Amino acid sequence: MAIQPDPSPYGSQTVTGRGWPNVDEEMLAATAATYEALAAKITGSIVPQQQGQLMKLADVWEGAGAVAATGEASTIIGGHEANAGHAAAIAGKLRAMEATVVKAKMLANTIAQEVQHECEAIAAMPFSNAQELVQSRIKMGLSYSPTIVGRYALAEAFSASNASALRPTVDTFWPHFARPRPGRTRTDRRTRPASSPRWHAPASAA
Repeated sequence: MAIQPDPSPYGSQTVTGRGWPNVDEEMLAATAATYEALAAKITGSIVPQQQGQLMKLADVWEGAGAVAATGEASTIIGGHEANAGHAAAIAGKLRAMEATVVKAKMLANTIAQEVQHECEAIAAMPFSNAQELVQSRIKMGLSYSPTIVGRYALAEAFSASNASALRPTVDTFWPHFARPRPGRTRTDRRTRPASSPRWHAPASAA
């Protein structure tokens, strides 16, 4: 459960409006965890899988088509790695925002508790203007809380532009190419006779 504002009679009056960071730190934590899981899945599963596909491709396919396919596959893998980096960076920002919100709420509640204790002491004194003094102390706390909250305000808001950096790439490079077929430009190095000449692209005309 997210940290709640101090509920005391006097102190609670200082943690309202601008005096309270009305942000759910648990929502930030949950969102950060989602991005952390995404980064882990990309780096721990998707990228190794596609790197394995790329190695198999290099073992059994040669020629200009193979070079083009390998280049495209490398680009796609690089895109996945970039996505993982973006996800990790966003998770880091969200964790920082979570810590900021927690710290601001705790400080605001500390001020509220101090106001509560002082107001209780003032109210117990035999002053004819005790209520006036209590209200004055509440106003002082109310003016101080926004300063504390502002001091620990989030430096950078999470926006849709951050999320747009995570547009997923395809999870395999095969949709971009027709699978190589035996007898075409694909050659299995494990079965090709040693005397068989390698295929070379024809030289371009001068």
